[in-house]
Amino acid sequence: MYIKSIKVEYGDANAPSISADDIDFGSANLANTNTKTLAVTGENLTEVITATLKEGTAFSVAGSLTDAGGDLTITLTATEEGTYTDVLTLKSGETTKEVSISATAVKLQGAGTAENPYTVSDVFKLNNPEKEAWVKGYIIGAVKSGYDNLQ
Repeated sequence: MYIKSIKVEYGDANAPSISADDIDFGSANLANTNTKTLAVTGENLTEVITATLKEGTAFSVAGSLTDAGGDLTITLTATEEGTYTDVLTLKSGETTKEVSISATAVKLQGAGTAENPYTVSDVFKLNNPEKEAWVKGYIIGAVKSGYDNLQ
């Protein structure tokens, strides 16, 4: 079998583009101010990048961008427990990029500090086992046969 021809297509290296990652707040405590920084990069653009939220009810955006990009601060302004989503549209001329934003707002009893530890219920709501924090709870169990078996 012989290959008679190969078609190679090249992308336009000078095509305008906007790059930014989606934002996921994960579980966010309603008692705290919850913010994330969004890094935006623009390449080969001739106009300033603008940022517009589709809904704008639970999230707000602060900061300014140039045609090369910059940083925006995304703030969660939820007032009750629940899941929140929105879409941030970044636009420069005819070039657009949509960024998904999501968060699950939870109301916690503690703050995760030594003075005000999380409850076990708080930890389940946070659903974030990688975060180090103080937790107050009870360990319920039994020793099978005396203290000699403890290590």
